Amino acid sequence: MFDYTTASRDQREEFLQDKILICLQTTQQPMTNAQIRDYLLKHIDELPADVTKLTTSKKGSVYSDFQIRVNMSITSLYKGGLVDHPKRGVTELTQLGKNINLNTSRKHMHKLIVEGWQK
Repeated sequence: MFDYTTASRDQREEFLQDKILICLQTTQQPMTNAQIRDYLLKHIDELPADVTKLTTSKKGSVYSDFQIRVNMSITSLYKGGLVDHPKRGVTELTQLGKNINLNTSRKHMHKLIVEGWQK
């Protein structure tokens, strides 16, 4: 079982990328970032109860690490060509994202994301 609490930032984002794809494949509809976060919190048992807690930075800014990790995961999926943004704040699967099977194509998905970030 995945331990979100002890995972590195990159491990958390890879975990969330999989879960976001599953979310969008399951719902089969465009979703806002807030809807995706709500879905993840409701359906993903590996997320700790306090995952949405707010943190204060050294400069006094308040932020949610979970929200940042979800947003970065969506950006990575976008760069990999697996999701698109038909309008600001809305995410939907591309044809590639609809067809990807996480049981057999996880390495391929990761390769697409890495290549997307390198462009």
